[in-house]
Amino acid sequence: MKAKYKMAILLAGLCVLAGCGPQEGQNQSTVAVSGTGIVFAQPDMAQMSVSVSHIAPTTRQAREVVNTGVRQILDILKEAGVEDRNIQSASLRFQPEYQWRNGQNVFIGQKAEQGISLCVEDIKTSPEKVPGIIDKIALVDKARLHSVDFDVKDKTALFVQARELAWTKATDKARHYAQLSGLKMGKVISISEEGGNPWRPTATNVLLSQSAMMRDQSLPEAATTTLPTGELQITAQVALLVLLE
Repeated sequence: MKAKYKMAILLAGLCVLAGCGPQEGQNQSTVAVSGTGIVFAQPDMAQMSVSVSHIAPTTRQAREVVNTGVRQILDILKEAGVEDRNIQSASLRFQPEYQWRNGQNVFIGQKAEQGISLCVEDIKTSPEKVPGIIDKIALVDKARLHSVDFDVKDKTALFVQARELAWTKATDKARHYAQLSGLKMGKVISISEEGGNPWRPTATNVLLSQSAMMRDQSLPEAATTTLPTGELQITAQVALLVLLE
C-alpha cells in the first residue's frame, strides 16, 4: 500500500515537471500575422572606393607612378578634412600584363595597382564635400573612381522606429482578424523577426561617367560633379502568433 502511495506521488511530481495538463494555446484559436516597417533618412556619410594603376616595363617604374597618384589623392583628402582613421589601403597588387596578339599572349609590361577605401562624414552639413573630392580625384593621372555608397552613421533610432511601425501593422492585422471572426485579440504567443537590411543608395555610374568627362580636356576646369544622395531606407519585418479569445 505504501509502495502504491509513493508511486502515485512520484507520478504526480513527474506530471508537474513535464507540464502535464492543457498547454497554453492548445484547442484555442490563434492567428499568424506579419508587418513591415519602413523609414527613410537622409545619409550623413559617404563611403568611397578609388584606385590608381599603371603598366610599365618594370614593376618599380609602375609602382613609382602609382605612388605619385596615391600621394596626390591623400593630399586631396587631407585638404578636404578627411581624417586619417577614415582612410584605408584596400589592396596592393603587382602582376604581369599580357595582350592577345596574332594568336598568342604577348607580354606588355608589369602592372601595379593600389586601392583606397575612404569615408567622408558630415555630408549633410557640408554637401559640397563629396563632389569636390570627386572632381579633384578625377583629375589625378591613372586614378579610377569605383563607387560611392551613402549611409547613416548611427541607425539605432531608425531601426527602433522601423520595428515599432512593423509591430503596429502586425497587431492591427491581428486585431482586425479577431474582429472579423467575432473574437478578441489576446496576447502575443511568439515573435520572430525577418529581413531588415538597410538599402544604401549608390552613385557608381555617376562616378565612372564623370571620371571620364573630367579627363576630357575640352571641358572647362570649373566642371563639377552632380551627385544626388537620395534617401536611405531602413526596413524591419516581424511575424507574430497571436491568441484569439
